[in-house]
Amino acid sequence: MMTLRIECPGCQQSFEVSKELEGRTVECGSCENRFQVNAEVMEAPRERFYPDEVKKEADLSRFGRTPAANAPVEFRTMEYNPSAKQGFVGPVPPARIFAAVGGLLIIIIFALILYFGSLPGSSLLQDVERSDRYTVSGFMGLMAAGLLFWGMIRNRIAGLFLGLLGVAALLGLSHYLPVHRTVNADTRSLRPVSSLNDGEGQDSSFFPGITEEVLTPQEVMMKTRWEAEVLPAISRSSEDNVAAIWVRSMELFHHVQIQSYLKQEFSLPVRPTFRDLRDGGIFVMSGMPFDLDEVEAMVERFGDIEQVIPELRLIQMQVKPGVLGEVSNELTGKLNNSEDEAFYSLNKEELIALDRDRVKDAIRRLALAEPIRLRKDITVRLVGLLREEHDEETYGNLAKALAVWSEPGDGAERIVTDLGVRMRARGRKVPEGMLQFLAERKPPEAAALMASLWAEDSTSRQRFLEEYGSLAAPQLIGYLQSTEPGLARSAARLLAKIGTASEVGEMRKVLASSQDEELKDALRDAISRSASR
Repeated sequence: MMTLRIECPGCQQSFEVSKELEGRTVECGSCENRFQVNAEVMEAPRERFYPDEVKKEADLSRFGRTPAANAPVEFRTMEYNPSAKQGFVGPVPPARIFAAVGGLLIIIIFALILYFGSLPGSSLLQDVERSDRYTVSGFMGLMAAGLLFWGMIRNRIAGLFLGLLGVAALLGLSHYLPVHRTVNADTRSLRPVSSLNDGEGQDSSFFPGITEEVLTPQEVMMKTRWEAEVLPAISRSSEDNVAAIWVRSMELFHHVQIQSYLKQEFSLPVRPTFRDLRDGGIFVMSGMPFDLDEVEAMVERFGDIEQVIPELRLIQMQVKPGVLGEVSNELTGKLNNSEDEAFYSLNKEELIALDRDRVKDAIRRLALAEPIRLRKDITVRLVGLLREEHDEETYGNLAKALAVWSEPGDGAERIVTDLGVRMRARGRKVPEGMLQFLAERKPPEAAALMASLWAEDSTSRQRFLEEYGSLAAPQLIGYLQSTEPGLARSAARLLAKIGTASEVGEMRKVLASSQDEELKDALRDAISRSASR
C-alpha cells in the first residue's frame, strides 16, 4: 500500500497516510485543523546520512539496498485486567471502617445491656422474658455480623467469624442471666392462711401466732431487704430453683436448727443461706427445683404459715417456740423424770421438736411411761410422726409407744398396717416393734401383711403370727402347696396352733394330693386340732 507523508499546516505535526487520501480533506488528530491533502502539505523526501558517513563523505552503498517502500506498521489493541476495587489495592474506605467498628460496638453495648439489665434492682430488662431476649439478641447479633462481614473487606472470613461469635455470646447471656419480674401488688394472688383453712371449717383465730395483717409483696420486699439478701442468691440460679422462707419473731439461735432441718428434709448439699433481719430472719434455699407446696408442707412442722407469695417464691411464717426451744440441763432433768408434773407435757412438746434426736428420745421415754396424762394428745402426735420419714428403728419405737398410748379402735392399727404395706412394697424392713403392735391389736386388715412377712422369715417371725391368731389362718392355706417343702411344713405346723374348722376342708385336699410324708403328718395333726376349735 502506497503512503504519503504530510504535515498539518496548523500545528506542523507530521502524519503518514494512505495515498488514497490525496486530494481529500482530512482533520488533524492533534489540533483538529481541517486541510486538503495536496502538494502543499506533503513533505519532500530528504536525503539521510549517518553522521559518520557525512564526515567521511562516503556513499551509502556499503549498507546494502534500502527497501523500496516503508513496511506497514501493524497495531494491536492494549488489553487491560478488570479494574480492581479501591478497597483492595488502596486505603480502606471510611464507610467500611465505620461498619466494622459499628458491628463490634453493637455486640459490646448490647452485651453490657444484657448484663447490667439483669442485675438485682435494675429495671432495664425487668419483665423481659427469655424468648423476647432471644429474639432481640439474635437480631442485634445478625445485624452486627452483617456489618463486620461488609466492613472487613480484606478479611471477610474473620469478620464473619467475629459476627457469629457475637451472636453466640448474646444468645448465651440471654439464656443464663436471670429474668426479674415486677411484683404484682394485687393481694388476691396471695394465699393467706385464713383462706387456706376455709375448706376445713377453721379460721385463722384457731392457729396461735398468726397475724391478720396481709402484707403486700412490696412491703415484704422492703421488710426482708429483698434486693440485698435474696436477689443475689436468685441471680445465681433459675427462679424455680430458689425458695425463700421468711420467719418472723424468731430468736437468733433458732436459725441453726431450721437450717439443719431444711438441709435434711430437702437433701440439700449445703445448708440454706440465712440472713438475720430485725423481724426474725430469712432462709434462702437454692440449687435444685423446689415445689412451693412441698416447701409449705415441710415448714408447717415448725411454724404457722401466714401467706405464700408465688411471685417472690417466698413463704411468710411464724415459728412455734416449743418446736425450736433450747434444751437446758434443767429441762433434760424434767424430761427424764416421770415423777415430775411437767414430764408428760414436756415430752409431748418434744415430739414436734425440729431436732430429730430430741424427737427420738421423747419417743423412747414415752414408750416406757404409764399413759396416765394427756393420752389422746400424745397419741395424736405419735400417729402424726408415723406419716413422716424415719429409719426402721424409729418406726419400731413409735409402734412400741403407740402400743402403750393408743387405745384399741382409735385408728392407730390401720395407720400402722398401711405403713407396713408401704415399707414392704419399697423393699424396706418392717421392724419388729410394728409386727408386735399388730400381733397384739390383731386388726383384720393386717392378716395378709402378717402372713407375707412370716413367709419371708418363717422362723424368726412365727411368734408374731401365732400371737396374731386365727385371723391369719386362711392366709396360710396357700403356702401348704409351696414349692419350698420347709415353708409348706411350717405352714402346716402353724395351722395346728391357729387353724380353725373353716380351714379343715382345704387342708384335707392338700393332704390327699401331697407326696411329702412329713407334710402329711403335720397336716393330720393340724386337721385334728383345728376341727376341735
